[in-house]
Amino acid sequence: MDTVVGPGFTAVYNASLNGHFECTRLLVDAGANVGLATEAGYTPLYVACQGGHADCVADLLSSATMTKAIARS
Repeated sequence: MDTVVGPGFTAVYNASLNGHFECTRLLVDAGANVGLATEAGYTPLYVACQGGHADCVADLLSSATMTKAIARS
């Protein structure tokens, strides 16, 4: 699920980039690491925000990984 392809793309990154919120939700629910960044430093949350994919953003923010990261900051 967290397999990296090319310059750091994961399944959840690609789903978020393309606005596929159903796929994003399935991957988040399955425990995908939403904090993994590409070689350029872009995360799934960043590309979902840039693309205006609000449903993906909501799913990513609700993920356990993101919740833990926010709590630490």
